[in-house]
Amino acid sequence: MKFLRLVEILLPAMLLTACTATPEECDPTRDPGFFNKIGCTFSGSYSERVEQKKVAVEQLRQEQKEMLATYQELEANRSKMINDKAERKRQLDKLDANIAKVRSNLAKKNALTKEYQQKLDKIQQASKNARNLDDAGSLERAEKLKNLEEDTNSLLEALAED
Repeated sequence: MKFLRLVEILLPAMLLTACTATPEECDPTRDPGFFNKIGCTFSGSYSERVEQKKVAVEQLRQEQKEMLATYQELEANRSKMINDKAERKRQLDKLDANIAKVRSNLAKKNALTKEYQQKLDKIQQASKNARNLDDAGSLERAEKLKNLEEDTNSLLEALAED
């Protein structure tokens, strides 16, 4: 009889205490105790915690997708920059070959005057400077390369007129 009376008094008190469990208190990595586990189950705190974790996982998945897209975009830009640099190097090599060809042709014809020598040296120095523009933007490099090609072409035209 005393036992039933004790159960009648303690059981509602324990259940009421257990029903106040919050999702944070229902962490399965810690052992909350028998009555707290019952409280977590009856109060819906376990379910609420599961939903919170699902939302957190979904947010992390979305963030991962965004980072992957950013990575792919950066990788595409990197590939483009590598290809652009290789193309500029080919163009500068071609320009240097043209300068050397003009210099040798003028030397063969004994027409390598001081004026032409200075122009060729200036174009060759500009070509070296264009090779060293690693920190400059692609547009700036392309513009300098275009200017070099124009200078070389104008020099070749001037030589053709002489």
